[in-house]
Amino acid sequence: MKTWKSNRFLKFCIYFVTILALMVSTASGAVLVLGYDNGTFTNGQYYGTDSYASLVSNTLWSYNARLENAKTWAQEEVLPEEEVSEESIQFSIYTQELELVTAEYIEDTLEDLQEQASLEATNFNIRITENATGEVLLSTFGDGLYWPMETAKYGNYTIEGALQSPTTVNDEFSGQELMYNQMRSLFPDIWVVFGIAVATALLGLCMVATVAGYRKGKEGITQGGLEKIPTDLWLILCAFVGIPAAIFAVSCGYNAWERQGDITYMVGMVAVVVACLLVLAELVAKTLETMVTRIKTHTFWRNTMVAWCLRTAYKGLATLPTIWRTAVIGLAVFAVNGFLGMCSTLNVFFWLIFAFYNLLMLLAVCAIAWQMKGLQAGAEQLATGKFKDKIDTSRMYFDCKKYGETLNTIGDGIGLAVDEKLKSQRMKTELISNVSHDIKTPLTSIVTCVELLQADHTDEEHAGYLELLQRQSMKMKKLVEDLVEASKASTGNLNVTMAETDLVEVVEQALAEYAGHFTAQTLTVVPQLPEECKAMADGKLMWRVLDNLLSNVCKYAMPSTRVYVTVAGGEHPEIAIKNISAEPLNMTSEELMERFVRGDSARSTEGSGLGLNIAQSLMQLQNGDLKLYIDGDFVKVQLYL
Repeated sequence: MKTWKSNRFLKFCIYFVTILALMVSTASGAVLVLGYDNGTFTNGQYYGTDSYASLVSNTLWSYNARLENAKTWAQEEVLPEEEVSEESIQFSIYTQELELVTAEYIEDTLEDLQEQASLEATNFNIRITENATGEVLLSTFGDGLYWPMETAKYGNYTIEGALQSPTTVNDEFSGQELMYNQMRSLFPDIWVVFGIAVATALLGLCMVATVAGYRKGKEGITQGGLEKIPTDLWLILCAFVGIPAAIFAVSCGYNAWERQGDITYMVGMVAVVVACLLVLAELVAKTLETMVTRIKTHTFWRNTMVAWCLRTAYKGLATLPTIWRTAVIGLAVFAVNGFLGMCSTLNVFFWLIFAFYNLLMLLAVCAIAWQMKGLQAGAEQLATGKFKDKIDTSRMYFDCKKYGETLNTIGDGIGLAVDEKLKSQRMKTELISNVSHDIKTPLTSIVTCVELLQADHTDEEHAGYLELLQRQSMKMKKLVEDLVEASKASTGNLNVTMAETDLVEVVEQALAEYAGHFTAQTLTVVPQLPEECKAMADGKLMWRVLDNLLSNVCKYAMPSTRVYVTVAGGEHPEIAIKNISAEPLNMTSEELMERFVRGDSARSTEGSGLGLNIAQSLMQLQNGDLKLYIDGDFVKVQLYL
């Protein structure tokens, strides 16, 4: 799927077809708009179009302008060098001379117009009448048929004109009529071309959006050089180039349409329009591609100059104390409010902006008050001891959100401290209960044996009592030693000598020491040891850790099962001991790691329940750790160094 999206040739074809379709759709659409606007596609006759009316108006105005200019030229020719009084003889002479010269210029102009508007020169014939006398000064109409008469009345002259039917002379009117007839015949085809071009352009734009962001040799969606330009700056540049190009293209197209008879002018204007459309199509395709890429990479808003300014301002405000930050924001709000207030006196539009701004400020104050209410409710919950009730900060912003999260963190900390306190109280209670039970049992046996030894007894009974005394005394000694060792290990009051130690050698010695115990419990040890595994550790402490773990295996492992002992090297060497428990483990690994907790809840086996806890503390003293994993009856102890 990603291969074709990053194919350069395919992307080039997509862009080329899309740009071409955009150009064709824009050009054909412009032709349709202009055709409907000037009546080419709505009027059945050429003389009913706006193009014809505009050309007639320009022609009649030019004829009148030439007649009016004749008077101006006459005045410039006979104008005296010095100012002449109206009562003087010179003024009378000047007036008579002006009338003669003006009549000559008008006569010459009428002769030129007679030739220019003759039946042999143009299809548009005229009749000029003087408004003051009603005299017809010029008429070039023939005996043929004409379209309806067009009349224009100016200051001194009324000019009437009409187009021959059919046209017989090759002029601007005949060229425009020919273009009109051609456009009328192509009207259905233009609609078809427009529809196909629009559909192709839409499909191409969809393809451009699909392949946007994919580049050859790179995985997934990546940004290119164009995406380094801020989004708003790119849009401003596109508007700066595109809007003038669009206006220029529309202007040139309209001018070409109005002067349909001038082929040279039309070709030049069409070339300019095509160039403008090419620029616009390229801008549209590139803008769509980069905008979609920015949206896909979630940088559309982040990569804007506005966002950068807001981030910079926010970071600057964040470094200020709360009071100063509030003062700066308040001054900015008041400054904007004052500016809009002054502008609101200009017109209704600025007044609406001013009212909308104040409404936004009111909503902002209400939002801050609502957030403060939430913070107050959260603080009251903390005060009443409801530490687990959290403040909803999803709809809080800025400092209120930060304060809400801080209160939630305080609640978590207080709740954790309370839980630790309760846990400590529970552990103290269990300590008293377990230690009293573990001490009471051998102590009761010792007291009983002493009483029996004081009474009459046989030699055989004497030996049994001594053996029981020795066993129970050793049990009490082991319990006291475990308590002392657990205390030293948890407080770090042990000498630790870190040195390079071969873990394989330590494990092999421990397994050899416990070989007899494994045989007595019918346990099969499966060692998986490399030839050598060096690590920084204290050999004596590692031995005591393995001693505790293997002792637990012998006490709590199911008989006739296998025990797996694994050593793995690497940057952080590991030792793993896995076995099957003889008793159901209805507790979590965290609970089993607590002090005075045994694998048998009935406490029918020997032991203090301190082995795992002591082993974990000893590992932590060596900058390592001990992890316990339980899955049903499967137990795995992992040592990390």
